[in-house]
Amino acid sequence: MQVEQLTNEASILGEGSLWWYEQQKLLWVDILAKKVHLFNPQNNQNLSFELPEFVGSVVCRKQGGLLVALQSGFAHFDIETQTIVHKNEIEPSLNRLNDGKCSPEGRFWAGSMRIDELFNPPNGKLWVLDHNWDCRKALDNISISNGLAWSLDHKTMYYIDSPTLKVSAFDYDSINGNISNRRTVIQYQFGQGFPDGMTIDNQGMLWIADWDGFSVSQWNPNNGSLLQTIKIDNAKDITSIAFGGNELQDLYITSSSKNGNIDGKNSKGGMLFRIPNIGSTGIKHFQFDDHRN
Repeated sequence: MQVEQLTNEASILGEGSLWWYEQQKLLWVDILAKKVHLFNPQNNQNLSFELPEFVGSVVCRKQGGLLVALQSGFAHFDIETQTIVHKNEIEPSLNRLNDGKCSPEGRFWAGSMRIDELFNPPNGKLWVLDHNWDCRKALDNISISNGLAWSLDHKTMYYIDSPTLKVSAFDYDSINGNISNRRTVIQYQFGQGFPDGMTIDNQGMLWIADWDGFSVSQWNPNNGSLLQTIKIDNAKDITSIAFGGNELQDLYITSSSKNGNIDGKNSKGGMLFRIPNIGSTGIKHFQFDDHRN
């Protein structure tokens, strides 16, 4: 399977890939460089927008602009003027928001972790930003909050707390944005890396970025089985994945260089990759539905 390298300058901690379908461009972030990137596959141009804090993830706003999960909280980012329009601070200074996504009805979910990455005891939370910008805690005692996805019928939310080596599923109430009935649907084994970012294809199968695994993997959440593993040579820490392209037929992949290349096996860490025509098709991204105005 062909893996294309799309960038030549390594990100420190690439994350948060999201296919902006209306623009036919890829949004992604470099958390530690405090940047939102916008990659145009038509000309391979990668624009960068600097933000005042660490930025864990980015989503589109239905009414225009973007929302970002910053170190201290959620913010509305106007990409045209490159300014923060509105901000909702929720996290203490030792934490930062990390991976996040919008739910089908348009709420913004993002979890937190310690900036120093210590997670014993677990200090993170999973937050949900409602349409009116009220923010509430959905989960506590999280180690390193990461991937999120929703089933095709929107009745199940999938969630990753990376050090647990598990993908959890919850019953999802889209009317109130509540989760319940937590259970494990995927269990990683030693040597498979740590589950990081996550997306879902149009058959309801989960695709997961494997931190410390040199790979992305496809799983069946209905029975927990591993369907396939795709190796990304010389990129040890794979962080997020997103389907893109006109038919959502390509898989975009972010990675990290922050742990260095001491053993010579992470020479492509931090690069952005693409696997064209991967054989599965994604679904369109969900947008934040802002009722503030």
